[in-house]
Amino acid sequence: MAGNWKSLIFKCSVALLALLAPGAGAADDIAAGDRQAFADGLMARGLHALALREYAALAESTPAGAGLDTVLSRLAECQRLTGDNAAADATCARFEREFPESPRRFNNALTHALALSALGDPLRSSRLFDILSAEPDAPRELHLSAIYFSGENYFNAGETDAARQRFRMLVAQTDDGQAPESVRELRGFAQLYLADIEAAGGTPSGRDAALASYARIADAPETPRIGAEALFRGARLAAEAGKFDDAVARFALLASRYPGDPRAADAVLPAAWANFNAGRFAEVFTKKEAAFKR
Repeated sequence: MAGNWKSLIFKCSVALLALLAPGAGAADDIAAGDRQAFADGLMARGLHALALREYAALAESTPAGAGLDTVLSRLAECQRLTGDNAAADATCARFEREFPESPRRFNNALTHALALSALGDPLRSSRLFDILSAEPDAPRELHLSAIYFSGENYFNAGETDAARQRFRMLVAQTDDGQAPESVRELRGFAQLYLADIEAAGGTPSGRDAALASYARIADAPETPRIGAEALFRGARLAAEAGKFDDAVARFALLASRYPGDPRAADAVLPAAWANFNAGRFAEVFTKKEAAFKR
């Protein structure tokens, strides 16, 4: 209980500080460096709406040579994280005009591309991710993330050839067995997207190739999340193709291997229908009971 009170007191203190911050009329009393440290602290604690107010004020008062590139970069990220992607787009564009050589250009490019994606402009977002992935000085994880998100946006735009090329590039560049989990998860989702593209053609051969790909991914998943996703997507596709015994088997593996994954819950009703269509009526009753309990 004491811990909860301390947390509440801390949050109230932060809110009070925000009201007393320069945006509320005390701008001349707080040095820019102190204000930025205050904003950085808010952002680090996930208080993005409060941090946004501070960065917005700093963006209007900070000289170009005094860390304005950092202020704009963090302002744009706070705007994106609070759902104002149009404002993030504008802030990122300002950054690109004023600080094209800044060390924070990679962070800004990533924020900009993500904001454009959220605004429903996947092709423009993909082009920004392509530029970022081609930067020779970009950190490896950022480079790989840019390739992945470029492929994802091309896929969402219906540009499957471009998406396939980028997902294959990502898989090829991470085939070393030494990648951290975050990179292995990107690799796994790229593999899933490649299977999705095989299935998207709608041909029996494409569907069968996708089912084989999902099974291969599930047999040696990059992470448990990827394993669960591969089993779910494969089971769903098998059911759509009328391969109900195959679907039942994949849904059963999902339930036994990854009972805590969100896809296990998503699979309860589809698994019941797959069992019904496969003539496994006892399993249907069990699955439907489990669904109602949820």
